Amino acid sequence: MEKQTRMVVVENFGSCNMRCTYCFPEHMWQRQGHHRTMSEETYRGILEATFSTTSADSVDVRFAGGEPLLAGRPWLEMAFRVGREIADRYGKQVTFSMQTNATMVTPKLAQFLVDNNVNVGVSLDGDHEINEAVRGHTDQTLAGFRYLSEARGRRPGVIVTVTRCNARRMRQTVAYLESLDVVLFRANQMGAAASWNAHAAPRAEEWAAARQDIFEEIAARRGRIMEFNLGQAVIKFVRILLEGVSPFASGGDNCCDMRCGAGRQLMYFDQKGHAYPCPRANVTATARIGHYADKHFERQWDETIRQLDAAMTVPLECRQCPAQFVCDYGCHAFNVAHGNFFEVNCDATKDYFHWIKTHLEEVARIFLYNVWREQLKVVDDYEALQGGVDVPTHLVIDLAEQLRQRLAERLARQDLVPEILERRYGWRDDRIPLTVIDRPRASERLERRKSALKGGGS
Repeated sequence: MEKQTRMVVVENFGSCNMRCTYCFPEHMWQRQGHHRTMSEETYRGILEATFSTTSADSVDVRFAGGEPLLAGRPWLEMAFRVGREIADRYGKQVTFSMQTNATMVTPKLAQFLVDNNVNVGVSLDGDHEINEAVRGHTDQTLAGFRYLSEARGRRPGVIVTVTRCNARRMRQTVAYLESLDVVLFRANQMGAAASWNAHAAPRAEEWAAARQDIFEEIAARRGRIMEFNLGQAVIKFVRILLEGVSPFASGGDNCCDMRCGAGRQLMYFDQKGHAYPCPRANVTATARIGHYADKHFERQWDETIRQLDAAMTVPLECRQCPAQFVCDYGCHAFNVAHGNFFEVNCDATKDYFHWIKTHLEEVARIFLYNVWREQLKVVDDYEALQGGVDVPTHLVIDLAEQLRQRLAERLARQDLVPEILERRYGWRDDRIPLTVIDRPRASERLERRKSALKGGGS
């Protein structure tokens, strides 16, 4: 089977210097033996497996963790050198990127990343109050963000994880990101992947409210800032209605397309070299493909892609659901895993569809913002992007009216069942794996030792 791998994500350091409330407990990483840097041998093997099999002309090597910067500058220097060496040998182009909490970024390190043309994204879940509640180290993150901005001359992209803490504060979050001059961010729904983080996962009504608030805030900001998932969803919605594209068209390369790029255009390798279809899939042991050095790794990889394709077969109820026009079918990694990701997303999407039918002018406006932003992207005009654009009112009204007519026609079709919109999965605790944390975190052990010493214990 032809591989079209365009991105390979490597867990170059299997731990983190932060303790985000919704993320993996530190001691679990340590117990799995991931509390270290990926070896050069493993890194080389992963890139050999990737570049020797892909038909793509260019591959982005993305560093993740844990916190990728914990690997240190010498490791990154090696990674850039080896990546270019292997890409040259196979006649490919290579780019580099990473997602970081930015707490370790210094002016020198920021310049080093710019000199190596690394595309850096920063994780930030909101303003100081919000971020401190779930992530912490906000001042250090903002300092690193500033150093990266000054070195490159433009703001990094931002990933916001949507939890119960910030789901109903998305208006505040968008305004805060705009105050930092962020032009692009991604709001990712957190899924309950285990019993220890289920408390942090947004419920359906919270996720629906978050999507609606982001939508309205983006529509009101003249294109100066865009949320990636929303932008892609609006483009898809317009194409479905005006171009007749199927809501369940396959072959996309975005995270929430009906058949995303997981396994085919994207691969993830953990710190030990075990392969998964995407970074999110590593929370599910059954999603592991194998090890890059396995004798039959390519065969295992091909079989995994076939299984993913089979798992993404669209159920009849989804084909009959009117909300299919705005549905992203959730994250495929979580759809085939245990947890409440699919249920929450489905229930929220049905509510979101009821709401969006009355906001078609905003849909049109966001679509036209996307068109304008794509034009600026071609000529790399970052300054114009920061200024925003005044979209002519008649274009917005004309497009909204076209969407209104086409949507009415589609909803009148006999193959859609309006009653499905009222069906709900609800929150199901039985879907969440019971993960028992039987070892305290290092910070908890330290506090217990201090208490014992104060009490005269040993």
